[in-house]
Amino acid sequence: HPSVLSGDVAENFPGYSQCLTPATTSSSSTRSSSSTRSSSSTRSSSTSSTRSSSTSSTRSSSTSTSRASSSSTRTTVSSSSTRSSTSSSASSSSTLSPLSDIAKAAGKQYFGVAVDTNELANATYKVNLDNSHLFGQITPGNKMKWDATEPSRNSFSFSAADAIVTWAQGGGKEIRGHTLVWHSQLPSWVTNGAFDNSTLVSILQNHVTNVVTHFKGQLKTWDVVNEIFNEDGTWRTSVFSTTIGEYFVDIAFRAAAAADPDVGLAANEGFKLLDQARIATYAIFISTVYSALEIG
Repeated sequence: HPSVLSGDVAENFPGYSQCLTPATTSSSSTRSSSSTRSSSSTRSSSTSSTRSSSTSSTRSSSTSTSRASSSSTRTTVSSSSTRSSTSSSASSSSTLSPLSDIAKAAGKQYFGVAVDTNELANATYKVNLDNSHLFGQITPGNKMKWDATEPSRNSFSFSAADAIVTWAQGGGKEIRGHTLVWHSQLPSWVTNGAFDNSTLVSILQNHVTNVVTHFKGQLKTWDVVNEIFNEDGTWRTSVFSTTIGEYFVDIAFRAAAAADPDVGLAANEGFKLLDQARIATYAIFISTVYSALEIG
């Protein structure tokens, strides 16, 4: 049974905390976050060019934390969160606080970071990334986005994302998938295809189903949709909202849930400011998706 929640909404709009159940299981069986389903699960995102994700809320900050509570999970990260540079010593991680251990001791699920292949190729930077006491969770920055996973129609490529997942699993880190549907970083065949409603619905379902199925059982949470609202709380214009309408969100969540019933499902947002208008907008969104998934 789904629960749908944004981290910031949970804190500022406590009435909606009833929609969320605490995450209690490991990466392949947990669901929660901004739009989550399943009684013990969590879902959420990060972006390469925007903010990295949290279980349903993002912050353009340098670190990421996730709360194992009934109200929210939060992950906000950037490359600066490792506090390393090319000039730092390979032993720099030993001088940093064990942030993931501290987060867990405080009742959180993890302290995480967004990672891309270029960071893994940087030996100095990777020393910090490998430190599980520092980072217990990772979110691939770009390699799971549409342009990387389906560069041409029905032709899928997962090698780059698989490399990040394999590395993370080897270090015992939890993994958040980012992201299935976003208005940005789409291949031109999607944005310029001039598809009608039914065709684009089929393309959307096919993409979500194939990507989620490929990583089934390996991730803690998926950011199903990313930044679907503008800063003022209105719906963002995209090829999906224009051609399909707001229902594209429901289609994406249903497809993801069908492809992996055990992974957490999240809607990631990047509001720079969270006022009552934005809270109200997201509350309506949460209620809508929750009802749709509960009925479905």
